[in-house]
Amino acid sequence: MDIEQITPDMLWFFGVFFITVAPVLRFRENFLVPMQAMLLSFGFYTQAFWMPDFFVIGDWLWIVIICILILICYFICGWIVHYIWGKHRLSTWMEKGALMPLLIAWLRGKTFIITDNYIIEIRRLRIFGLTWTQVAEIKAEVDNNGATLYFTDAIKREKEILSVFTITDKDTNFSQLNSLMYNNFPDIDQNWTNQQGEKILFSQPIEGS
Repeated sequence: MDIEQITPDMLWFFGVFFITVAPVLRFRENFLVPMQAMLLSFGFYTQAFWMPDFFVIGDWLWIVIICILILICYFICGWIVHYIWGKHRLSTWMEKGALMPLLIAWLRGKTFIITDNYIIEIRRLRIFGLTWTQVAEIKAEVDNNGATLYFTDAIKREKEILSVFTITDKDTNFSQLNSLMYNNFPDIDQNWTNQQGEKILFSQPIEGS
């Protein structure tokens, strides 16, 4: 396509698409927002490239295909932003490489990096990491659905910023984390998984409080 063939409607389509990438990322855990952005972009697509005939069955197939492709493009753009934003976010993980942990987190919604020195939870555009020496509180919750551990440095942050490392016993990393927790905090009761309810397994005073 020559530059002379680019119409204002085409520019509007791409402008609306890239502008809506930001709110789709902002509300990344709400499927309603990507769907609304997709419909908005599709509306501008029909003005720029192709106007379907809603009374033709074959056009409905192309409508579905185009909408799916728009959602895939959102996903790819989101991954690019996620990777650029996250690859230098925590210096502690660079020894292992940032690509695979970030990619797994983007595809699954969450992943963990657990080592002898630090623990990191990665979600889409949210990362929280602690060295074992930074852990100020460990809370456990046990119910009929299983056990959950919460690690925090006890620093209050905005809700949009991930500030608690959370892992359940259904995660494959749970046993490794549990073992490292006992190594770093030997006073913790190793039978906590058999005790129903919420419990503080470890807590230390916060400086300045």
